[in-house]
Amino acid sequence: MVIDIQKYWGDSEIFHPVELASRIIQSMQQHGSASLFSKEARSGRHSGLFQLLDELCAAWNWDPTKITVITPNIVEKHDLYNVQKIFHWFWAMESPTALLYNVDLPAWDGSKVYGMFLGRATAERIRGAMRHKNFEFKDLGLTSFHHDLQHQIDTPELLEYLCETNDRFSEILEIRPYSDIGKIFKPPIVGAMDTDWKTVYRQIAVELVFETSTAEDCYTISEKFIRPILHGRPFMLIAGRNVIKKCKDLDTIREVWAPLKEFTDAKLIDQICEKMVGFSYYENVFGLDYDDDTGVHRVDHVFDILGTLIRNGSANTILEKCQKEIKFNQQLICELQPLIKQLSLQTTKYYDRSTWPK
Repeated sequence: MVIDIQKYWGDSEIFHPVELASRIIQSMQQHGSASLFSKEARSGRHSGLFQLLDELCAAWNWDPTKITVITPNIVEKHDLYNVQKIFHWFWAMESPTALLYNVDLPAWDGSKVYGMFLGRATAERIRGAMRHKNFEFKDLGLTSFHHDLQHQIDTPELLEYLCETNDRFSEILEIRPYSDIGKIFKPPIVGAMDTDWKTVYRQIAVELVFETSTAEDCYTISEKFIRPILHGRPFMLIAGRNVIKKCKDLDTIREVWAPLKEFTDAKLIDQICEKMVGFSYYENVFGLDYDDDTGVHRVDHVFDILGTLIRNGSANTILEKCQKEIKFNQQLICELQPLIKQLSLQTTKYYDRSTWPK
């Protein structure tokens, strides 16, 4: 039995643990095994998932090898539980927007400057919503924040936020779910595949990309990273500390991808790694100093950079300054796509996906 745990799997906490535990117990009793599946990359340790499984195995005297975690977190591993790796781009390539690299790029209409599209809350995303709310140039932003903080909030993320900022809890709760680009999504807050992203990107010149997880033992290439590249927009990346430096270091990337060589073509993985380190992060405009930061401080640094670019007028010419990097990144996407498709086919042969949630 495969259990879709996306709605339970927070970045720093397991939501509705009793409900999830009951589903795992039911699967173990009926089938003698349990497989936990999520399309989103999280860290089993950082989130507390492995701790929950440890407690269940101890209480019910289960064999841990009967439990499988299916995840796009390429660096996930565990000594006892089975960890099956899926490639995040497999899901992204099912979307029609993934093919936009061969369509004319949307020209910037100048109506807005920056985009910031946030789903579920983390400390970083709450900070992003708060900074946008109080930003002197907030009228130049096209943004969304779908999480209802009055309904539910990840406790460790909230504590991190309150400890690292001067904001009051009451101020955080004033942020209500909203979207400048379409409907508001209900939990588990999974983005719609029919969003007209070309219209969205026509209005902005730069995007603030907030990755799903900032845990050090979590790595994936998500649609959040792919999307601005496909639409020809430079971006600043809110993720773990030094993630950009790591992504540009070939030895580090090879180490990250090494587990996939167990069941795929090693030469194919090497090809992908060599191309992955080539992506530009628009250092000529944003610099890389912000990559030394993490958490809410990284968000503050990014907004400070954005404010400076708008204030001195550089934001008005950012697309012209980044044309070389934009085209280079898109060429990398074009070169990677057939390799990714080939890798997806190999993982399909390795895993039985017939029982996976759709």
